[in-house]
Formats: sequence, structure tokens, C-alpha cells
Amino acid sequence: MNNKVKKKHTVTRIIVIAASLLLALAIIGLLLPLIFLPIVDYGDSQLYSKTEMDEVIDMFSNGLGVVTIKYLGDERCEKELERYQAKDGKEYTDCMVFYYTFIRGTFRDFPFYDWADIVFLKEGNNDWFQRNGGKC
Repeated sequence: MNNKVKKKHTVTRIIVIAASLLLALAIIGLLLPLIFLPIVDYGDSQLYSKTEMDEVIDMFSNGLGVVTIKYLGDERCEKELERYQAKDGKEYTDCMVFYYTFIRGTFRDFPFYDWADIVFLKEGNNDWFQRNGGKC
């Protein structure tokens, strides 16, 4: 076999191997969040049950890429509730604050990033809604 043919086969093999690796990484990146459920730290809340927290997490986390979820505690929730009641002039009855860690982040191409969600119940309403969330 002449050298041109050998070089062509070598280049082709390198391209095929590189493309295969990129495809495998893409597939793993898409499937891992679907395979693994996030680790949830419920803390030791006296205000909310695990079931109540799970309902709120399911509503707002969207699951995709979430690695960890942490309830930030009753004290933090009470502080946020007081702060937003004063700020908005509305009567919120309940508040939960969660801290999320994601993979496949888009913030400046970092692979991990964090997000805090604050969700409230309004007086006379049984539906939780997200009032604030942001990068930590």
C-alpha cells in the first residue's frame, strides 16, 4: 500500500474516533440527568413535610440537569416571607426557599452552577408560585 493511502486511512480513522467520542459524550450528557434523580436535602423543617416540599420541587425544578436540591431551612423561609410581605405589600402565607446545583450550565460555560428559588403561597390561594430565583 502506498504512503498516500496509508495517510488517508489514518486521517479517516482519527476523524471517526474523534466523532465517536464527541457523540458518546453528547449522549452521556443528555442521558445522565434523566437517569439519575437529584439528591434532595430536606433539612429538619418544622413547617413543611417532605411531601409538601416534593410537590413544590416538582413544580419548579423541571428536573433537567439538577444534581442537588437543598431546603434552606425554616428560619430562612420566615425571613424571606417577612421581607417580601413588606416589599410587595401583599399577604403571603407561606414561603419555601430551595438551593439547586445544576450540571450542563450555560452561565459563562461553567459545567456547574447554582440557583436559589423562593416560592410563595398567597392568602386565599392554594397554588405555589415562584416569586424570585437567581444565580447564587
